[in-house]
Amino acid sequence: MRPQELLKKLALQKKLSHAYLLSGNDHAQKEELLHALLETLSVQPPDQMQINPEGEGSAPEITIAQIRSLSAFFSMSAWSSPYKTAILRDAHSMNWEAQAAFLKLLEEPKGDSIFFLLTEYPDALLSTIRSRAQEFKFFSFAPGGVSANDIAEFGKLQEADLVTRFAHAKRLA
Repeated sequence: MRPQELLKKLALQKKLSHAYLLSGNDHAQKEELLHALLETLSVQPPDQMQINPEGEGSAPEITIAQIRSLSAFFSMSAWSSPYKTAILRDAHSMNWEAQAAFLKLLEEPKGDSIFFLLTEYPDALLSTIRSRAQEFKFFSFAPGGVSANDIAEFGKLQEADLVTRFAHAKRLA
């Protein structure tokens, strides 16, 4: 079952987790899943907060001040939606203090709150954060210029016996 279908099913059954980690390099698939789920949950903009890295230079980061404002946001009940949601884009850019403060939010979620952490580098997050979120991985691989001739040759190798495969590998080496 595709992640989008699974999450919609869980949403309709009101069995969603309080945190989701959407990892991988396919930004389009992550955004598509996120928007579809927010639509299914009927989350309106006043009940949604988006956190993006701030700062100049080559290393913008999510700061503890942003996480504190997120905590204040979740201290109030939902305005016009059944859920309050937070979307942390490039979650891997949280500095250490921000991750520690965010962990506190994850450990004690208030009411019907859902956190979405979008990142290409989930290992940059504290393991305690990763362990409290359900992870969905989205990867996309560009076709790196594979020719039709190469694909045909690969198809022949798949059907060839082991001796032929090793002979081909030896020629390539």
